[in-house]
Amino acid sequence: MTNSDGSIGLRPSSPQRSQELRSYFREAGFTSAGMRDRLGIWSPPVPRSPAYDRVRSSLTGSDPLALLGRLFLLHDTLSDDDLNGLPQGIRALLFEVGLLEDGTNGRRSPVLLAPFGSLYLVSDPLAVMREAEGTGDESSLVLGINPVGHSLLRFTRRDPVARTLDLGAGNGIQGLAASRHSGHVWLTDINERAAAHTTFNAWLNGIDNVSVLVGDTFLPVEGQTFDLIVCNPPFVLTPASDLVCYGNQVALDGFCRELVRQAPAFLTEDGCFQMVFEWVEVEGQPWEARISEWLAETACDAWIYRANTMRPEAYIDVRRDEMKLATPRAVPTVEEWAGYFREHGVRAVHGGLLLLRNPKAGGTARRLRMDELVAGIDDYAGAAISSTLRRADFLSEHRERLRDQRLELNPKARLRQEL
Repeated sequence: MTNSDGSIGLRPSSPQRSQELRSYFREAGFTSAGMRDRLGIWSPPVPRSPAYDRVRSSLTGSDPLALLGRLFLLHDTLSDDDLNGLPQGIRALLFEVGLLEDGTNGRRSPVLLAPFGSLYLVSDPLAVMREAEGTGDESSLVLGINPVGHSLLRFTRRDPVARTLDLGAGNGIQGLAASRHSGHVWLTDINERAAAHTTFNAWLNGIDNVSVLVGDTFLPVEGQTFDLIVCNPPFVLTPASDLVCYGNQVALDGFCRELVRQAPAFLTEDGCFQMVFEWVEVEGQPWEARISEWLAETACDAWIYRANTMRPEAYIDVRRDEMKLATPRAVPTVEEWAGYFREHGVRAVHGGLLLLRNPKAGGTARRLRMDELVAGIDDYAGAAISSTLRRADFLSEHRERLRDQRLELNPKARLRQEL
């Protein structure tokens, strides 16, 4: 695994030591199932939210799960007496790898560590993110688990592949999940601290078929091709591009458009690029036309799922509320944001998921499909997408022969009538 230096105190150790940690976490109930059963949550709670208060009230006591939850989910400082509730060997191991450090009035963890599925992921605690806002350090922060990333996980195809790229990896969740069905995974991020967090997360989960690279978008893998590329970019449409993870330096949705333009050159034949993103609908142009313009710059098959639509005023309210939970600094005012949208003629903001597939040599004409995601996205979405693509390929490749075939009812089919 290629390590990347970052200014964090996390120190990966041996594979045996990571196995020891994971085994203890599971024994203590510090798992995704344990979080759901005891805390009623699937991801760490946001400070100042009702869920945060409920989680804190559920983590009273000195049992191992309560101590681990307070340490890693709530970012509490614990006394030595508190920590005596954890085995001495585990306490020593937490110090050894940088998951526990001396604080002002006790011991604390410098990271947020949370179970997600079968993975354990470290990122910056939200309290630390709030402290960093306005200090010039925002660009190096590393976000944790969130619903958008979860949607991309569900959307991603899980067919076995040789080479996968996680573009803008953050804490590495997309690439580490893909490591199970990939020969090797490359994870890139312009943020050195994100690369260091990803390196640690790979160690923590016993994953060694990954390489972590530092650089902007596709630059670290220039000249390479991949069977699968996954991307959760900074897509929020805000006039304040300097706010952590809420924007980029390109106006409106131009950054995502550029990713769509560049991605095909990095795909193998039949390779896929999958991304979660937002785009605008401007006056005088249907949303389908804007996306079609993006896709016209590629020769790929494309499948777009539109998941939600908001008018500018509703979008501004939602995003401002999210930002105010994450940062104490001033976020753009309603007037500033509305003026930004008026300047660009924005009449709606759409969110959704995109799949590009580099067609096989000698394949059929390029296919474009746009669907509405009316019932959310479930854990079987990736498999359903793969099945749909295989069926479409079969029908295209056997078009002439199928015209002469006669359909028959499956002999195992049963007709049932209910009154």
